[in-house]
Amino acid sequence: MDGVRKEVDGLGEVEVPADRLWGAQTQRSLEYFSIGQDLIPREMIAAYATLKKAAANANHAGGRLDGRAHELIGQGVRRDPRRPA
Repeated sequence: MDGVRKEVDGLGEVEVPADRLWGAQTQRSLEYFSIGQDLIPREMIAAYATLKKAAANANHAGGRLDGRAHELIGQGVRRDPRRPA
């Protein structure tokens, strides 16, 4: 492989193409399982985004999602779950 980086998981080290955003576990899956080449249609991605935004709005209205997190969701910003809001 040309242009690879080393990633490590519980099974050890694996080489991942440097231009890919995934890590060791996804790379192992690609190597050992017949995942296929099917991609999610863009319409499905848009539908999921609409559904998740509706859920965020409902959770905010019900007091289960704070205002700052709701604002970030409205802007399309992903929050790092390891950092406090």
